[in-house]
Amino acid sequence: MLELVRAVRGLRETFRLGGAARPPVLVQCPDLAHDWLQQLGPAFQTLSGAGPVQLLPPGEEPGPGWAGAPAGSGSFVHLRIQAAEERAGLETPGDPPRDPQLRGGGDFK
Repeated sequence: MLELVRAVRGLRETFRLGGAARPPVLVQCPDLAHDWLQQLGPAFQTLSGAGPVQLLPPGEEPGPGWAGAPAGSGSFVHLRIQAAEERAGLETPGDPPRDPQLRGGGDFK
């Protein structure tokens, strides 16, 4: 579990998510780890700063808006970053540039 916690914390640091942000997390791990992960889910959330945690079946992709990181021994974590970036007003790579006047603070004549 420690490797999973480190991976989520690393993603949180990479995307500069503040302490209050609790983004959803998807975990891909070998079948043997599913049982203990379900039992330790609340501890995992607390230690990693994760929001809701769900298991993602091996071989499936989380889709757009998620960032992933390996967590050792065939496990991966995926952190939902799209919603966190939208709340923070950040642009994601590939987004068209936003009009600075729409962000506020500009002179509207």
